[in-house]
Amino acid sequence: MTVTKTLTITVDKAYLEDVCAGILHSMLFQRTLGNFKPKELAVLDVPMPAIESASIGQLVQRYAQELSATSTDRGVLALVLAETQSRRTNHWFGFGEQETTTQVPWETWIVNFNILISKSENHKQILYTNTQNDLQKALLQILAFADERKDHIPPIMTADLTPFPFHIVVNPPEGPPTRSGSPHSLAVAEVNRVLSGEKHQSPNSYFSAPLHSIAKRITSSNNSEENH
Repeated sequence: MTVTKTLTITVDKAYLEDVCAGILHSMLFQRTLGNFKPKELAVLDVPMPAIESASIGQLVQRYAQELSATSTDRGVLALVLAETQSRRTNHWFGFGEQETTTQVPWETWIVNFNILISKSENHKQILYTNTQNDLQKALLQILAFADERKDHIPPIMTADLTPFPFHIVVNPPEGPPTRSGSPHSLAVAEVNRVLSGEKHQSPNSYFSAPLHSIAKRITSSNNSEENH
């Protein structure tokens, strides 16, 4: 059974790309599990851990840009970590054996983004503050989950930067999985399975609430704080 962690962040569209990159960097920092040099990023003045790697940095930026470009009022970012397993099967007609490999997911991270557009400078500042708070909460959840949930991690058999293959999925298309059988298509199917389960388990969750009600809640909360 794949272990799953879900995060939810409400964000101003103007900061979506930066916030997405920061969250993805933090998840990879905790679960890459190879030998790497750490570094620190500042996202909306929130310090976040990252990996000192040009290839990882380019990958994160590409998917953060994709999320920003393809999301309107909602967005989904997922990170699927897998283990490569091999097995030997008898070859056709009984001539020897052949080895096949497959990737089996062992952990899936889902980040649900509620995306709002600021209507004024005051509204923009409110969204900035709330996004900061959500970002800090998400970072603490990532750290706590990574520290508490370790028993399911497969044995690490290499000293590479990324001992386990991982797949990043942005706004996965709904519907049945493709028949290609590629590792990425299997990762997309895994993400859709998790998302489908979330919809059935919590139809009235914060993420499924109408965005206008979310915006109203945020504004009301901040107005209440200002009055006090």
